[in-house]
Amino acid sequence: MDSATAYVIAGDIGGTNSRIRLFKAEDNAPVLVGVDYLNETYLEDYQSEAFPKILLLFMDACKDELAKMGIDFTNPTITACFACAGPVKNNKCEFSNNIFVVDGQAIQEAFKIHVILINDFVGQGYGCLTLDLDNEHECMELSEGSRSKINKYGPKVCIGAGTGLGECFLTNTSDVPDYTCFPSEGGHVEFAPFNQLEQELSQYLKDKFGSTDRISVERIVSGRGLADVYDFLAKKFPEEVDRTVDDEFRQKWVDQGVVVGSKAKDGNLCEKAVKIFARAYGTEAGNCALKWYPTGGLYVTGGIIEKMLKNPETQKHFEGEDSVFMQSYKNKGRLSYILNDVPLFAVKAKDIGVRGAQVIAVRMSKQACSRNNVTN
Repeated sequence: MDSATAYVIAGDIGGTNSRIRLFKAEDNAPVLVGVDYLNETYLEDYQSEAFPKILLLFMDACKDELAKMGIDFTNPTITACFACAGPVKNNKCEFSNNIFVVDGQAIQEAFKIHVILINDFVGQGYGCLTLDLDNEHECMELSEGSRSKINKYGPKVCIGAGTGLGECFLTNTSDVPDYTCFPSEGGHVEFAPFNQLEQELSQYLKDKFGSTDRISVERIVSGRGLADVYDFLAKKFPEEVDRTVDDEFRQKWVDQGVVVGSKAKDGNLCEKAVKIFARAYGTEAGNCALKWYPTGGLYVTGGIIEKMLKNPETQKHFEGEDSVFMQSYKNKGRLSYILNDVPLFAVKAKDIGVRGAQVIAVRMSKQACSRNNVTN
């Protein structure tokens, strides 16, 4: 095996699940080692706060695999990028849900490899560059004719509800599709109630979270947000509560949003919660379309949209021009016509975070090779 071959490690280190892969740095290279972790299984017995056990286990797996090929893991052509669920500062990420800290510099020094950390949603954004738009298993049109509207040099936007509400945008830097992704905290803009019921919901959330004047859209458009919407409706309409569903909801703190989505039926409280969620989600997606005018595509990502589109009881509120999501998306007054030019997709692929980390790792690896060639 050629010792000069470059390898990359790409990881999507989430608050609940993590995916990590070892590739050759060549484009579309097959995975040499790939592991998916449920984080809670590995939350004990850290050797250091910089090394969550999932990273230690994966590094050991990489060492073993490369050793079989006669390659030392400390080969300087190994580059790693980890997309992490929290703000990244000075190549260090303190996770938003406080489960652990990942220190890129410490990993780099310990394993003698090049390491960069990026925010998980920046990973989602770069991952969108890898999508096969013609593959229905990867993504689907939410707005009819979106594939034919794509401007291959136009700005792109990614919005996705999961644990929170992430947003990012990408711009092209040359006359070839070579995009740079920029983070955003757009998920924390104000929630705008649509009717009297939503005004009451807004006040309920202000009281719950101790806010006197505002509530963010993420408080509704997220897994936790969907659960809080249901909780509000259950308190307001106690006569409509299905006790079997409600008992399951109360017993599953972590997965309460999943319970609401899975139990939605015509006219029940879960469906009412999903409709409020879909309206707020569509509205904010439309806001993104107005703010960034992403002629290169607006991509709705995250596990929630994938689950909603798989369930016929919730799919109808997101797919189709008459759906709650799409009606709200296009409800932009005198500028509504602009949204007709924006290609809009729902992303079904579950691994675009790790794909995005791979995009960055490969770019870093190529830059390192170029620098070495110049100096040599």
